[in-house]
Amino acid sequence: MRRASRSYRRDRNAADRSRDDGIIAGQAIKLAEQCHAKIVASYLSDDGEPSMNLVHKWASTAGVVVVEPILDTYGLRFAVHDGLAATVPNRYGMLEPAKPIWVPIDQIDVIFVPLVLFDAQCNRVGRGGGWYDKTLAQRSDLTVLAGIAYEGQKVDIVPTHSGDVQLDRVITEERTYGEG
Repeated sequence: MRRASRSYRRDRNAADRSRDDGIIAGQAIKLAEQCHAKIVASYLSDDGEPSMNLVHKWASTAGVVVVEPILDTYGLRFAVHDGLAATVPNRYGMLEPAKPIWVPIDQIDVIFVPLVLFDAQCNRVGRGGGWYDKTLAQRSDLTVLAGIAYEGQKVDIVPTHSGDVQLDRVITEERTYGEG
């Protein structure tokens, strides 16, 4: 299922991807504003993931700090990234800030999480390393966890395990799951 979903993301045509990325970004911005977020965690899209560039641009004009995940020995840590600073590929080839300024996870108001698969109950499947689950388990109870995906990545049921962290929301181009 992971392979098919990742192929779906990568194989979408540019016009559909751009349109849907704009819709998703608008919903992500709306959530951040509703949460009165001062710090949001995002990601640099890879492997066909929805782009968060419009969220990053909004944050820079709204005075919201954007932090990006960096993979280290123990899991993910979050570092300030203003979009202008240099990035380097990590051991999986994903871009990360080159000179991190660390932000503790309990200071982040909203964490936008990339995913491979999700269900209507906001359970997610990632790439399979467990990095996000290990890290998200340490967040503040006030932090909102929002998955970012295309509607075509939705499945009926995501099998869950004891270490999995359920999201509060999943935002797609068609709707936001987990709202009230």
